[in-house]
Amino acid sequence: MTWVRGNDDSRHGCAHQGASSVVSAPGTAASGAAATGGSAMQSSFENTEMSQGSSPDPEAELRRRAMGNLQARRGFVVQLAVYLLINGILFWTWGSNGFGFPWPLFVLVFWGIGLFWQAWSLFGPGESEDRVRKEMDRLRGGR
Repeated sequence: MTWVRGNDDSRHGCAHQGASSVVSAPGTAASGAAATGGSAMQSSFENTEMSQGSSPDPEAELRRRAMGNLQARRGFVVQLAVYLLINGILFWTWGSNGFGFPWPLFVLVFWGIGLFWQAWSLFGPGESEDRVRKEMDRLRGGR
């Protein structure tokens, strides 16, 4: 099993020569790109381009999904920070105007509901590995 660890440019899809290093799991051989001195990221991009007519590269698909998950989580953290900042400003404004009708609660509750469901989809329990295997077996033909 081989993991690819890239520098900051690799997050943005840049495939520079030497932009990443290959780390192999104990007892396994390094990937062909690392063994020949080529960039592992460059090799994965080439494999993706070459395999467009055939079945997709599972490692490239896994990397794409992982990057999407990480970006979604980072986006959630940013949205949570904005939620807290804006609601803090709204409650400060409400308090500085004499604590009348608590109108900031509408924003807090309704925006909070959306934020809660986003957090649930990102960090919730999800599907167990057993249920995923059973569904895969069912789709293969009911083994």
